[in-house]
Amino acid sequence: MDLHSKWLSYRSHLNKLNEIEFPRHVQCSDSTSIELHGFCDASEAAYGACVFIRSIDAFGNYTCNILCAKTRVAPLKQTTIPKLELCGATLLADLMNKVKDSIKISFNRTYYWSDSTIVLAWIRSSPSLLKTFVANRVAQIQNLTDPDCWNYINTAENPADLLSRGVTPTKLINNSLWFHGPKWLVHSDSDWPMNKLSIPTPNDLPEMKHIKTFLSIDHNFLENIGRFSSFLKLQRTFAWIVRFKNNLKTEPNSRKLGVLTPSELQESSNLLIRIVQRHAFPQDHNALSKGHDVNYKGNLAGLNPFLDSEQIIRVGGRIQNSNFHFHKKHPAVLPANNHFTTLLARHEHIRLLHAGPQLLLASLRERYWPISGRNLVRKVVHECTRCFRFQAKSEKYLMGNLPKERVSPSRPFSTSGIDYAGPFSIRDRKTKNYKTTKAYIALFVCLSVKAIHLEVVSDLTTECFLAALRRFFARRGKSAILFSDNGTTFVGANNEIKNFFKHNSEIIANNLTSDGICWNFIPAKAPHFGGIWEAGVKSVKHHLYRVMGDSKLTYEEFSTVLCQIESCLNSRPLYPLSNDPNDTLPLTPAHFLIGGSLNTIPDHNLLDMKMNRLSRFQRCQQILQQFWTKWKSEYISSLQQRTKWKERCNDLLKIGVLVLCKEDGLPPLKWRIGRVIEIHPGKDNIVRAVTIKTATGVFKRPAVKLCVLPNQE
Repeated sequence: MDLHSKWLSYRSHLNKLNEIEFPRHVQCSDSTSIELHGFCDASEAAYGACVFIRSIDAFGNYTCNILCAKTRVAPLKQTTIPKLELCGATLLADLMNKVKDSIKISFNRTYYWSDSTIVLAWIRSSPSLLKTFVANRVAQIQNLTDPDCWNYINTAENPADLLSRGVTPTKLINNSLWFHGPKWLVHSDSDWPMNKLSIPTPNDLPEMKHIKTFLSIDHNFLENIGRFSSFLKLQRTFAWIVRFKNNLKTEPNSRKLGVLTPSELQESSNLLIRIVQRHAFPQDHNALSKGHDVNYKGNLAGLNPFLDSEQIIRVGGRIQNSNFHFHKKHPAVLPANNHFTTLLARHEHIRLLHAGPQLLLASLRERYWPISGRNLVRKVVHECTRCFRFQAKSEKYLMGNLPKERVSPSRPFSTSGIDYAGPFSIRDRKTKNYKTTKAYIALFVCLSVKAIHLEVVSDLTTECFLAALRRFFARRGKSAILFSDNGTTFVGANNEIKNFFKHNSEIIANNLTSDGICWNFIPAKAPHFGGIWEAGVKSVKHHLYRVMGDSKLTYEEFSTVLCQIESCLNSRPLYPLSNDPNDTLPLTPAHFLIGGSLNTIPDHNLLDMKMNRLSRFQRCQQILQQFWTKWKSEYISSLQQRTKWKERCNDLLKIGVLVLCKEDGLPPLKWRIGRVIEIHPGKDNIVRAVTIKTATGVFKRPAVKLCVLPNQE
């Protein structure tokens, strides 16, 4: 056969190979195995890679054929052969990855072959130890392939050698190495020439980085200990240091690797204890090391201390004859006011699920004996932020002065406070087949004489509230000033009640402004500002629950009960009764409600005029003025005493202080922590409110709702 005929036969073979259509997904039977073999090589002229498919049928017959190949010309810039071999390995890794993604055959195993031992050593090395050119390509190969799948092959058996050196068509057409790969691929795996050549060690490889290691020794261990905020982190850090020191002194094959062992952690703890003891008790340590007794005036005199085999000062004590373990009988001595001791106590406090001082001290003394241990555990528990949340106590502030409206004589309900109560269930009819609906109570309280007026409200709309307000004005007279919550302090009410004033405050205020009524809202999160109407709601519910019980009343019956409750509350004395039977009856709110018409206010002073010189109208005015005289002399005097918050504050609320904000309806762990950015003192120069900045924004809160966090040095 001439050369032209051989070339046509070769082209026909290539065309048939290219016409083969591989299925997108091939599932091999249990008795069939398909493997993918890739070879790479390089020379000064070019580098390339070729891929073979090797299959084994159920009868043990092996078949190996070429699948694809790829070559590239070597760069014009002079490059070393190992670098070109590495480029060929990178090309092979990329080509094999594309083959797997293209034909989707489930290969049993994948092999990569190279005749460069340097490249194989590079692939098994860390890219961080190599120079940039080699490191980038090694990292790419390790991302695409498994380094353990790379093997060595002799150059004479490497089919990729034909790609790098070139071959004529005459030699290629009948080349079994090119079309079927090395001869041993059609034999059992045990006949393969694998691992017959030793791979160079990293120290013998080119293109390795020259890493210089500097060891710095710091003898000021206590300063380093003060940088840690966790005992576990401190213990593990020193354990790694001890392991590093020990590994430097041992042979490479005997070095400890992997995770830290319990013995290493205990050795680290003992090292830390020795360092702390030598710094805290230098004279006692020197005396014990020389066999002398410690100073009888020192802190260790009553403990009868001794040095153990690890040079740790331990308590001698008097329970050597007990059956307890060694650490219980002879705990290690720890100094007071030391950062290491505090870290250990904090760790034990958290390990015991935030135990109290007694349990914490008992647990510590199982292995350690901290000096002034009771003060230590109390301080640790007090400074624990999570424990502080559950025992947070607001700062003590002197009770504020009463507002002007509470101590100024005025017509009843001229200045009033408003609050809502409910909802309450009422029935729509008296028959059996009734339906229950909700009803609410609008409470109006006079700030000067504590008189109460109750109105039934069927809904929480603005119209229903304004209707109740007009009924109140028609019966009690128009108020000049109204006070109320801002919608976030209706404790025990429905969510609709909580948002009622918040969403409708502007509409109500605008409606009342046209009638000359001033509406004032108390600060948010400050229910003590409206204590007078909060107490009124409590009193109404006290009577209402005892009268109604579980029964459902109609609207008329419910209104009648509220009127009777209103009568009872307005008959209560304004101040405590006297034990003297000769004293007159005390003042009640009813004296001011029945003593004159709704439009009557105190007129000219008629108290010193004789009765026979007064007209009938002036006589009524004189009786009413006698009520106000008694109100000034007896009721106002009873308001002088502060019933709570009797101590002055400690002036802890300052700009920059961290505080804990008590939130109604939230558990202590959900309370926000903020920093004070502005203070707002009252007329008595006592801080009554502050502006704080939290992670969610800036808020203004009353001082009685804040707790200053401890340990802010």
